[in-house]
Amino acid sequence: MSVDKSLGSSNYEGLLTSITKRMGDSRGFGRTFFTLSYTYSKTLSDQDAYLQQISSYNQHQFYGPAIYDVPRRLVLSGGWELPFDHLWAKGPKRLTTGWSLYPILSTQTGMPVDFSAGISRTPTKPGPAGDGDPGLVRPDWAGGSEQMLDPGQVQTFVINGVSRTGHFFFNPTPLYSPACYSSTAIPGSGVAGACPAPTYGNLQRNTLRGPGLTNFDLSLEKRTNLVGERVQLLFRAEFFNVLNHTEFLGTFGQTSVTSAFIGQSTSTNPPRIGQLALKLIF
Repeated sequence: MSVDKSLGSSNYEGLLTSITKRMGDSRGFGRTFFTLSYTYSKTLSDQDAYLQQISSYNQHQFYGPAIYDVPRRLVLSGGWELPFDHLWAKGPKRLTTGWSLYPILSTQTGMPVDFSAGISRTPTKPGPAGDGDPGLVRPDWAGGSEQMLDPGQVQTFVINGVSRTGHFFFNPTPLYSPACYSSTAIPGSGVAGACPAPTYGNLQRNTLRGPGLTNFDLSLEKRTNLVGERVQLLFRAEFFNVLNHTEFLGTFGQTSVTSAFIGQSTSTNPPRIGQLALKLIF
């Protein structure tokens, strides 16, 4: 039978690069600084959680991309002290000084998504190991490279003879349960009509990915000296996803190929969120 183990293996390889400009004047543009960082990496593992059901006869059967694997990520962050005091030299200093902007722009590849063949344990379908682990079976993939789609567009596919319409992030029609589980004979029994040698499916764990993610956050800050520099009033306005860009998400966890929402994005990251803060520093 399948067992629960806390043992597993993982491997991470990556290239991390960054360019940093320290705080300094930018020729009348104001004082600025920024950091541009890029990560190219690969994380492989045979488990996605501390405790996870695995094959009792091959602990590394599902060694593949980890659920938190992000091959490419680019982040630009920085700050800009707005030069209002230079543009309006005769203006009141408490009004024209202390303004700053802090942007953060990030973009990355989508998170991995995993699928099961949707097979339940029955006397005639005990699983590949013959001991009750059909829930570990992944589907077969028959279609070459996956066809990634724009989930912002509504599309229709015929899946298992049923027409499905939704926000698809990939074409799921090449997914199907392994043929050896379509027979009523016991897999590997050798009796007449038995299916071929049982399999865990040819689709590697976490092979497919959800939509890529791009986000822009922005903060506006105003520092006002009340008593010299000993007492300051800090006002801060923060906006997350300031452009209100829709970020479609892939399915999290394992999804059965029999699901009516296979291949569809049914959720998004939060829309634009703003918050205001006022702080007295002394």
